[in-house]
Amino acid sequence: MASKSFYNKVVPLNRDRHRKLRLRMDGGVSFVADRHYVPLTAVEFYEAARDYPVVFAGGDDPSPLAMLGLRTGENLFVGADGRWADGMYIPAFVRRYPFILARAGETSDFTVCLDESYEGLSESEGTPLFDEQGKESEQVSRIMKFLNDFLIETERTRRFVERLNELGLLTVQSMQVQDRSGKTYALRDFRMVDEKKLKELDNEVLGELHRAGYLGCIYAHLVSLGNVIRLASRMPVEGAAGTADSGAAGSGTAEGGTAGSGTAEGGTADSGAAGSGTADGGTADSGTSAAGPA
Repeated sequence: MASKSFYNKVVPLNRDRHRKLRLRMDGGVSFVADRHYVPLTAVEFYEAARDYPVVFAGGDDPSPLAMLGLRTGENLFVGADGRWADGMYIPAFVRRYPFILARAGETSDFTVCLDESYEGLSESEGTPLFDEQGKESEQVSRIMKFLNDFLIETERTRRFVERLNELGLLTVQSMQVQDRSGKTYALRDFRMVDEKKLKELDNEVLGELHRAGYLGCIYAHLVSLGNVIRLASRMPVEGAAGTADSGAAGSGTAEGGTAGSGTAEGGTADSGAAGSGTADGGTADSGTSAAGPA
């Protein structure tokens, strides 16, 4: 279920081209107002599960998603003012914007890029990206660490889902939910962990999942499914009852974060700093670190 990325004008971060550029931290999230789901990484499950249904979608190669709405093109957590709902977890996929890691090919190094079309970028307001000598600011250093962690956790999540598939734990499901107007929404062909199959695993495999940190993620995912009802409660009250197919978390593929030319790092991640807010640091892994500004 691929959807168009909200990255529109992606270019490598360059100390000459962007020396005067500033980032306004209160730029809002209107760019994701029409996204009814965003990718998640496993490390985010615990916090995301409090607020959203966490499901898997993407055919034979599924990815975890946070469902943000029941209708295509409608995010129930972004208000008319372009702000995320107070107190709700903001997925790292959203928080990394307008920055992203991209590369020209599979063997190329990742480069820090940004979307020059983002309204929170200007030469007059916000935190400078570089000082007068062209050295990256502390903010840019934090962003680079965040993007590195993003990439690391994306790979960890890929291994997590791969293991679920190897064990045959993911099963295709559909469900229906009613909003306050009595309108029914059909959620079709998403994937979830089969609890019966999970209970049938032997102790050795369960121990392996626990030591890898996967077991807690599985239970966070299962608990989160009750949030489908909370999504319905956030729907605006409308007229006559009926049935709608939301298309949320269907059998297509989740967006992998592609932006502009080249290959962008996929998924979403936040290595431990998973709370809502701005990009925050962590530790980068050798071999996957983002290149600095050009």
